[in-house]
Amino acid sequence: MPHYKVHYLDAHGRVVSRFEFHCISDAEAELACEDLADQGPKELWCGTRWIRAWPAPVRELRTA
Repeated sequence: MPHYKVHYLDAHGRVVSRFEFHCISDAEAELACEDLADQGPKELWCGTRWIRAWPAPVRELRTA
């Protein structure tokens, strides 16, 4: 079963932490990564192969 890593990035694109897991396929790993509750940008990797990136969520603008 392939080994996946989710890299959490800071505002400058540097890796600040990671989460590692095993999954059956890239599609399943993407779904698992989307379910992670986080607020920053992240990238999904399978070994040295890049799978996908998610940007930081856009925060709602408040108007006065």
